Amino acid sequence: MSISVIISAYKDAHSLDKALTAYSVQTLTPDEIIIAEDGQSQDIIQLVNKWKPLLTSPLLHVTQKNDGFRKNRILNKAINISTSDQLIFADQDIIARDDFVAMHASLIKPGYFIAGGSHLNLSSNFHRKLLNTADIINQKIFSLDFLRKNTHIEISTLRITTKRFLAIFLDFITPRNRFIGCNS
Repeated sequence: MSISVIISAYKDAHSLDKALTAYSVQTLTPDEIIIAEDGQSQDIIQLVNKWKPLLTSPLLHVTQKNDGFRKNRILNKAINISTSDQLIFADQDIIARDDFVAMHASLIKPGYFIAGGSHLNLSSNFHRKLLNTADIINQKIFSLDFLRKNTHIEISTLRITTKRFLAIFLDFITPRNRFIGCNS
């Protein structure tokens, strides 16, 4: 089974850089990562060129002219160039825990769609100024202490903690069976 991660992007190279940092430390490396950009930002082109030699997965980049909101169209282009059996979709501002790809791979079953993961709604100021690469690489951003200091904690927020037992327990007692467009 092969897995591609398709990341939708629009004019925010800074957030995309953080997302690619997270995919660089996955416990299960995706077979390819595809940036599906709705527009043609020079900053994103430069970022993709920076990351290509740093990732163990091939990094592909598809673009289209910015002509209004056409995210689904660029995602379809990314699907068409993918060479994988399974696809994981994420937005450019989603920072994946280091087992994100592995968890998706472990849950794959014929005839099922996985809408997975919990996410935090962090302010753009936090994303741009306070979140650093080291916190992503060492997974500190998923620790309870970090979450308490930097976000409003709800029971669903605790799903993303690095405390594996707690995350599994919360998934069991509070299942989420809805489509989430930013990470599926």
